Amino acid sequence: MAYLSESPTWRQRRRRRQRLTMTVIVLLVVAVGVGAYGYRQGWLDQPPDDPVVGAPPTCPPATAGPLTAADVHVNVYNSTSRDGLASTVAEALGKRSFVVGTVANDPLHADISGTALVRYGTKGAEAAKLVSAQVPKATMHRDKRKSAAVDLVLGDAFRRLAPAAVPTTSAAYARAWAARPRRERGLLRRPSPWPAAFRASSA
Repeated sequence: MAYLSESPTWRQRRRRRQRLTMTVIVLLVVAVGVGAYGYRQGWLDQPPDDPVVGAPPTCPPATAGPLTAADVHVNVYNSTSRDGLASTVAEALGKRSFVVGTVANDPLHADISGTALVRYGTKGAEAAKLVSAQVPKATMHRDKRKSAAVDLVLGDAFRRLAPAAVPTTSAAYARAWAARPRRERGLLRRPSPWPAAFRASSA
């Protein structure tokens, strides 16, 4: 009985396939091991989301500058019996760059014996200071309005606006007040940035 025997060439091919198979298995084991180690070390963390391409850089908000007369909306009301008083004062304020709104008799019919009353809301506090600076001895009254508009109500004692050289910006007014003599700014206490005549009274 004859026996079949493998040829040398066949045996060599089989050995090569076995070596190749073992090599692939070893490489897979090494790759899995390296991957597991890298994961434990944090090498394989998910990268952050890609930034939006072409998005403009975010700029910090611009710092608001000092309030100027051109930023102030003022309504001029006449509480006196003098005809045309509100119109005359409104025209003069417009020449000082204030934005004049309503010009009429006082809708609240206030009885004002002084020079003027400045009515304003929380948003118009700085604007009210500039408006009150235009009228000597004007008083201020805060009400519940939501807008920044200011009412200038002219009273019986009103004669004229303050000289045109009075400050029409909040920064200029603060500098002018700081330059006044100490005795005019108050003694024995830290002075307010606005004189007492221009401090707000709560409603």
